[in-house]
This record gives sequence, C-alpha cells and structure tokens, in this order.
Amino acid sequence: MPEEPVSQSPNPAIPPPPATSLPKNEEERRILMMMQSLSMTYTGPVPPPSILKEYDQLVPGSAKRMLDEAERQTHHRQDLEKRVVISDILNSKLGIVCAFVLSMFVFYISYKAIMSGHSLAGTCLGTANVGTLAAIFIYGSQKKSAELAGRKPQKALEKKSD
Repeated sequence: MPEEPVSQSPNPAIPPPPATSLPKNEEERRILMMMQSLSMTYTGPVPPPSILKEYDQLVPGSAKRMLDEAERQTHHRQDLEKRVVISDILNSKLGIVCAFVLSMFVFYISYKAIMSGHSLAGTCLGTANVGTLAAIFIYGSQKKSAELAGRKPQKALEKKSD
C-alpha cells in the first residue's frame, strides 16, 4: 500500500492535518481550506503597522487619525494621572496642617485647664493628645513599611529577570 503524502502547512503556527485525515477529492480540499482560520490579536492603543497599512488602504488617512487619537488619549491619561498625584500631595499636606492646628488647639485647652486649677483634666487631655499623635505616627510608619515590603519582591523579581 503506497504511503499518502503529508501536507505542509504554509503557516508554521498552524500544524498540518494528520496524514489519515487528508481530503480525498477536490471538494473536501475546498471545505478544509474554508474551515481553516487565522486569529490575530494585539495589545495597546495602536495596531501593528501591517494592519495600519490595510486601514490606510481602505480609508486614506485613517492610519494617521488612529495614531493622532492614540497620542491624544495618551496625553489625556497622563494629564489625569498628574492631576491625581498633585491632588493627593495637596490633600496630604492639608491633612498634616489641619492635624497640627487641631493638636495645638488641644494643647492650648490642656494648658488653660491646668492653669485654671483643673490639673487632672488638663493633664489627661494633654496626655491623650500626645498618645493620639504617637499612635498616628506609629500607624503611618507601619503602613509605609508594609507598602515598601510589598514592593521589594517585585523589584527583586525584575532584577532576576534582567
């Protein structure tokens, strides 16, 4: 019995069909050719140059419009990110200033209470104020340490992959 030839696929990504499933006649070959499909995906705001070229052939100038739109979108996203960072910095500084003013006010009330003869109340108020400031400082330090610890493994992995 003669061996059937094995077909070679023009695209190495698509394996050739097994030798036992080769089409026997021309109609089966056409059906098999119609059944084969190619799927292509890309990530990012701009398609690959080959696809841009096809778009430009279909609608002249469309590739330039796509690139311009991607550039506008990039500038818009960067502008929004910049605004968020500036807002976060402003909120942080405003929070520090408000906390300082409030703390100084509580210390003033504590001082006035002690000077007017309410030494226990003034001392308790002052101690609570100092305790609260210390607790906030410790909490912030621990939170920052946890964030840094969470980032260190990522940096280590990046260095290993280089």
